[in-house]
Amino acid sequence: MARTQEQRKAETRSRLLAAAAELFARDGYDAVSVDAIGDLADRTSGSVYAHFGGKQGLLLALVEGFQDDLAAVIDAEFVLQPDLPARLRTIWDNLAAPASSWWFLLEIELWIRSQRDEDLAAPLADRYRSIYGLLGAEIRAWVDEFGLTPAVPVADLPQTVIGTLIGLQMQQRLTPDAVTDDVAIAALLALFGAPTTPTAPTAS
Repeated sequence: MARTQEQRKAETRSRLLAAAAELFARDGYDAVSVDAIGDLADRTSGSVYAHFGGKQGLLLALVEGFQDDLAAVIDAEFVLQPDLPARLRTIWDNLAAPASSWWFLLEIELWIRSQRDEDLAAPLADRYRSIYGLLGAEIRAWVDEFGLTPAVPVADLPQTVIGTLIGLQMQQRLTPDAVTDDVAIAALLALFGAPTTPTAPTAS
């Protein structure tokens, strides 16, 4: 059966995203040309502009796509987690996993470029505000469910959690012996005002 035009467009978009992810992670954003992305994807450089408006649009689409995939994974795994430490560990394990390293490097590159490019800073700031809003509803539910008294106002927790996650990842990649997974989870629990060590089970 012949593919439709929409199917062909979707395949081209997917191939360009995969090629860009591989090249950006391996060589760095600035070192990669639009022509190189097109060649690796077996597409023309014009297709990059047609689908994403250019290399910067590709970078934004990559980060947004990874976040969507990660959110779906976390949502699915949350159903299985009985308490806050387990839920926070789910987030951390998915963000800090080796398979996520390319995303983290792209996120940092995107942030650096946004500090020099006002046209990029505005949509990036809007994206983070959207994330804060989505995470805020979940966080308020956790605070109520577990009767927590967070270290910061509940309204400020989403951005504080995101900032802590990013900072912890940066430090773990430099000093993994000092910033272990357990240290990261304890720091996140402290933000929520939750015990940072397991509570002994109550005798029946």
